[in-house]
Amino acid sequence: MLKPALHPQESQRLASLRSYQILDTLPEAVFNDLTKLASQICDVPIATISLIDRDRQWFKAPIGLDVQETPREVSFCGHAILGSEVMEVPDTQKDQRFLDNPLVLGGPRIRFYAGTPLLDEAGMPLGTLCVIDDKPRTLSVAQRESLSALGRLVVHQLEIRKTNLGLQDLLVKFTGEDEEKKERLTALGQLSSGVAHEINNPLAIITGMIEVVSLKLSRQQSVERELLSLRNATDRVAKVVVGLRQFAQKRTLSTLKSMATRELFEKLSQRLNPLALTAGVKITWPADDVARVNVDEVQFFMACEHVIKNAIEAAAQSQDKWVKLETYVEDDFSVLRCSDSGAGISPENIQRLFEPFFTTKPTGSGQGLGLSVARGIVMAHGGVINLVGIQPTTFEIRLP
Repeated sequence: MLKPALHPQESQRLASLRSYQILDTLPEAVFNDLTKLASQICDVPIATISLIDRDRQWFKAPIGLDVQETPREVSFCGHAILGSEVMEVPDTQKDQRFLDNPLVLGGPRIRFYAGTPLLDEAGMPLGTLCVIDDKPRTLSVAQRESLSALGRLVVHQLEIRKTNLGLQDLLVKFTGEDEEKKERLTALGQLSSGVAHEINNPLAIITGMIEVVSLKLSRQQSVERELLSLRNATDRVAKVVVGLRQFAQKRTLSTLKSMATRELFEKLSQRLNPLALTAGVKITWPADDVARVNVDEVQFFMACEHVIKNAIEAAAQSQDKWVKLETYVEDDFSVLRCSDSGAGISPENIQRLFEPFFTTKPTGSGQGLGLSVARGIVMAHGGVINLVGIQPTTFEIRLP
């Protein structure tokens, strides 16, 4: 038997796993449903979400297993988390890694295994969604793709669960009698409503598509189009969760760095020029290095990126298709200005621009969190961000 090696970034991986507060928790219906679907789609008696702790693999929502955990050194999933794709073992008795494994020689007598790594947003594996049989077999292409799609859904549900725990903590902190706390509680209620709206729509698509996939697989029909819909819907949920975490996190600045705005825009251009090119939008970047900013580079980069991406998306819908960036110094403030050729902003929407989940884009095209995130970051730097022009749409960031 070959024991699984430790992940190259084991300490970071364990820290990420524990941040989800999922180990040793009670059963939850959403995870039970996902392992049940994995079992049905792959036509196997056993399926589970296996989370790889320091010395054990712990099973969340096991189907067909009567144990809650096993040692990590005998785990198949310990091997699977070392890759990024589905690991499939068609016949354990023909695989040198596993032929004398206790889980092969004794219960549950594993002869077939397939596991897809559960990767967090940084690419760290938390564990796997795996399926097991006591007979040799192989998965079809459609079954492998479905298992991967379900694995991504597991991660999205873990992210949603983690975010909900954070919101509950905020709710406790904000409960009180003074007006400021009441305002924050109201805002939290609005935020929760937005989260539910943005996530429920793609989850409805996911639920429907999984049913269609299950039916088509039973009839041995192609499921390529449905799998694409599943991927798009799960990606949408992921973007909502990431955006929400960016919005909700406490804005604690790390080491501030004095940098020329030219340096900042050089890095932004590398990130955003491909997006603009795809959209047919011409970006004019500042040529003169007239301003410097004292910022947390990572967070301020994120703020500027949100503003410029909004401008690119707006400009892409116009005839002229341009975005212009400018920098200058005024009254001891470094000013960054972003203008675009989009259709502008209607007067009734101006007051709502920085509200979380407010967007004028079609459903599914944006989460309406970018400007909220940008505003929080700029304010943490002691600056302001304002709409200063309607036609063309122009935003200004001012930093002391």
